[in-house]
Amino acid sequence: MRKHVHLLLFTLLWPGLLLAAEPDWYTELMQQSKAEPGAAYNNTMELLAQTDALDWQRRYHLTNALAYQLLILSNSSQGEALIKEWLQQVPPERTEWQIRSYELLAIFAFRRNELVPAQQHLEQAYQLALQHQHHERIASITTNSALLVRSIGLYDEASQLLQQAEQLANRYSLSAATRAIIRNNQSSLLVAMEHYETAIAHLEESLQLAFFQADDIAFVQRTLASSYLALQQYEAASHYASLALDYYLQRDDPYSISQMYLVQAQQALALGALDSAEQKLAQVSQLLAKHSLPENELQAVLLQSQLYQAQQNYPAALEALQQYQRLYSQKQNEQSRRHVVGLRDQLYFQQQQQAIAELETQLLLSELTARHQHRQNITIISALALGSLLLIYFFRRQQQKRIQAEHLTRKLHQSLQQLQQAQQQLIESEKMASLGTLVSGLAHEMNTPLGILTTALSLLDEQVTVFSASARNKQLTQQKFQSFCEKSATTLKLCQQTLQRCSNLVQNIKQLAIRPEQDYDVSLSALIASVRTLLSEQLRRVQVLEEGTELTLHCSGQQLQMVLLELFQNSLQHGLTQEEKPQIRLALEQQTDHLVLRYSDNGCGIEETERQHVFEPFYTTARGAGRTGLGLNLVYNLMTQAFGGSVELTACQTGFELLLYFPKALLTHAPAAANCSSTKQPME
Repeated sequence: MRKHVHLLLFTLLWPGLLLAAEPDWYTELMQQSKAEPGAAYNNTMELLAQTDALDWQRRYHLTNALAYQLLILSNSSQGEALIKEWLQQVPPERTEWQIRSYELLAIFAFRRNELVPAQQHLEQAYQLALQHQHHERIASITTNSALLVRSIGLYDEASQLLQQAEQLANRYSLSAATRAIIRNNQSSLLVAMEHYETAIAHLEESLQLAFFQADDIAFVQRTLASSYLALQQYEAASHYASLALDYYLQRDDPYSISQMYLVQAQQALALGALDSAEQKLAQVSQLLAKHSLPENELQAVLLQSQLYQAQQNYPAALEALQQYQRLYSQKQNEQSRRHVVGLRDQLYFQQQQQAIAELETQLLLSELTARHQHRQNITIISALALGSLLLIYFFRRQQQKRIQAEHLTRKLHQSLQQLQQAQQQLIESEKMASLGTLVSGLAHEMNTPLGILTTALSLLDEQVTVFSASARNKQLTQQKFQSFCEKSATTLKLCQQTLQRCSNLVQNIKQLAIRPEQDYDVSLSALIASVRTLLSEQLRRVQVLEEGTELTLHCSGQQLQMVLLELFQNSLQHGLTQEEKPQIRLALEQQTDHLVLRYSDNGCGIEETERQHVFEPFYTTARGAGRTGLGLNLVYNLMTQAFGGSVELTACQTGFELLLYFPKALLTHAPAAANCSSTKQPME
């Protein structure tokens, strides 16, 4: 939940800022917006219809109130249209209203995860605020910019921006609401960086601050609940979640209410209270049916899948996981788009840093000028000295900014590298059979035989050229003819062998495509016996031991036989080649939720550096012996796709051991009636 907290912070950025020194009717309207946003929206629309078109101050207040209500009601599109229409009507001299309008457009764009428009709107607001020196707005825009930078993973830069906003708030004694929102953003940044204990101390201290209002306190309680939940301190998490939920229920804020229900559902799952978790997720589903909350929907689907797994409803859990994968894929595409514009965001951040430095320099020059006017005893030499110092200071600051820009560029490069690593890990964890890897491996495997064919045919062409020349010049002897025939036969045999290798490789690739097959009752011991028969010649010296394999499974016997064939073939080709007393052991164990087939041999085992690659397609340590490295990849695909199970390579001291996890639903007590023979051949 910590990655979604920053979306809520945008809803807190303007109510408190506008309440100070505002008319009583507006204060009451904003309070009603927090408690009953739907009713407040209807009331505000009526007030706006009754307001004179030239009463700009009143229309400004009502427009901001409508924007706040629409954001609470998760209606970003209507809110954006409202502000764009208002921006076209704002008088040119009302620069602060224009700045605020651009900020609101950025808030609505960010709420929809549209970072590029949000950044553009903030840049427009910042330029206006800087030009007219609106310190309150500059602090607000700097805080929003920190959220944008943080959304692409630049936590250090986000922290720097928040520190600058805090310095502005302290220097110019900005409003309590501005200081509260800056502090809440600092807390949420600590949570995003998983510094939960530091964040909790920061949040607990915030609860004691006098300038925190009700919505600020609710946010602190909400963030405390998430932080304590991450630390598995469930009693404290439950306490703060209940307090925050009570407040958001009074405000009728669907986004925040669904977030708190998700926190409670996550805690209930962690404590094993499945009925309570199911109830909370049902309440979230009702909110998602009425409102567009994509971030909450993604987390709700994942928690629903975990609930189904805890209830042993595996088909429903699988369906929920598939839905999560679709939603996550959409989100990953959006995140990829964000990182494509990361360089642009980084440049914007650097420009903003430089602009703030220039503003500080201008303010310092103004202060020095004022002092000079009040101190007539300052001579021209002193003024020149001060000017020189300022130039040196500005030059050094510029040097520091250049160094900082280079540092930020390196940080961004590291962030991009981390993103690439994360994407690679995701690909490897999702069945390790992506199209790119398969095509790359196939190209690598086909390259060698094709190179051999090219060389052989080139040699044969050269021999034919020499032979033809000898024949034309009548220099062809019986010895040359016999030599030509022998070399041609050798070359053709090499070409035939190479073509056969390519054919075998293509056949192996076709076997990797796991197709649904008809399930029937099959005896595991009978399958093992059929495999031993197929490999009887290779298994003459190998002792095969079985334990608990008398059970009957309801599955595709042909695919299960393929798994066993690949495991036996892997041991024979890699592990037992040098063993004096080779041995293979198969033991089936029944656990609470799974059937575990433990396959092991007493061979040479696998090096530690090779363990993480054994299930990758085309990975083999015996490529020189003609192996393609597709066997264990086929085992992995069959176990995860055909049987809905998993496979695990254990870290044993000696030999090779693999754990095959089958769903317990495959177990049957009916007598085996299937023919276990198969014509499929194991992969190399």
